[in-house]
Amino acid sequence: MIHSKHKVQTTPPEHIEGSSGINLAHIRDGFTLLETLFAAVIIALVMGPLFFMQGEMLQRVARVSRHMQRIFFMQDFLFDVHKQPKKDTNQLTLEKQLDNPPTVLRYQLNPVDTKSALHAIKGLHSERVTAVWSVFNKRYDDALVSLRCIKPEQQP
Repeated sequence: MIHSKHKVQTTPPEHIEGSSGINLAHIRDGFTLLETLFAAVIIALVMGPLFFMQGEMLQRVARVSRHMQRIFFMQDFLFDVHKQPKKDTNQLTLEKQLDNPPTVLRYQLNPVDTKSALHAIKGLHSERVTAVWSVFNKRYDDALVSLRCIKPEQQP
């Protein structure tokens, strides 16, 4: 161990002077209120637009999620119709109401339009599932359309 006979003398902060002779006694640890306010303003200016963009992105994700949910509802309704016993009909309309979210699903089976080039294919029908809902008293609808070939009844 090394022992020193010299005592280290410290000067109280109120007597410290900088190299330029400026009295540094007013300097304390930490930030002043003005510095803290400027830092808060800078953070708000940087973070504000980021939070706004995140909110916009979340709204778009929610909108796409609701749209995909309606598509799955329509597809599920179409599969349910296909599971039902076959009816001897060229045209069919069914309807189903969903509670959450409030939506009306409508299924229509019709022969292909006579003006269509596909009309030449015997037994070809168009299936259309329409989802109807409203937001703030404004009505919206989506449609899922598919083609289905129904074999004509065999003649005896």
